[in-house]
Amino acid sequence: MIQLTESVIDGALSRVETGLRRYCWIQENVHARDVTQDYEFQNKFNAFYKVRRGSEWRRHFYTLLESSKADGITFADALHILLEETSKLEASFASKLVATLHPEKPVIDRHVLRNFGLRLPSGTDREHHCVACYERLCENYSALLKSAEGAMILRKFNSLFAWPKITDMKKLDLVLWQIRL
Repeated sequence: MIQLTESVIDGALSRVETGLRRYCWIQENVHARDVTQDYEFQNKFNAFYKVRRGSEWRRHFYTLLESSKADGITFADALHILLEETSKLEASFASKLVATLHPEKPVIDRHVLRNFGLRLPSGTDREHHCVACYERLCENYSALLKSAEGAMILRKFNSLFAWPKITDMKKLDLVLWQIRL
């Protein structure tokens, strides 16, 4: 894992606010709207999470997001359903869907993975290995939440941004996403 020094954390925090506001809007609206039909929601979600997929792929994604609101969904299930529906193994987007409905879950992102020294798998049995990678990411976040570095991130985040009602996981996620190696 990268060294989370005070200066690295401060630099990341200085770039968090715009994304934080966008994230809060998504979280405030996801359960209040039919995301299969609400193009304002889709446009803001697409912009925040950098969804650059065709309309057919997006239709499957937002249908799964909408249908998962009531009972939630696991990462493994989201990954598998998106693979079946789109013929693409989309670990990052499966994690974004899950994290939208379960804000205590992390998002797979290349910057965050790199910060933790993880990589998405290539080769055979990728679906199984993506699930294992996601589980390692969850474990790494859990360890970070319990560490002195995690406590420092949360203290600094809360002092700068007292207004949002978001999970500690998402606070860490937003900061780590801004740390680019």
